[in-house]
Amino acid sequence: GVQTCALPIYGAEGYRIYRKVKGSKDGYQRVATTRNLQLVQKQLDNKKTYQYYIVAYKTIDGKKARIGKTLTLYAVMN
Repeated sequence: GVQTCALPIYGAEGYRIYRKVKGSKDGYQRVATTRNLQLVQKQLDNKKTYQYYIVAYKTIDGKKARIGKTLTLYAVMN
């Protein structure tokens, strides 16, 4: 499996984690919403490379606003 990790962003209430298969024409899909930046992905295809990014959010005026985003993270399965 894959375990994501990133440094927390000051003031963030939570994080949304997105994933796609590298080279796929399909866009990123949200795979988790978490408060602690921890996600373990199991049962992934061992022959594919996955791309992830994480968005930090905070509630402002009743809406979840993006306050930060990671660079693309790669997970190479082999």
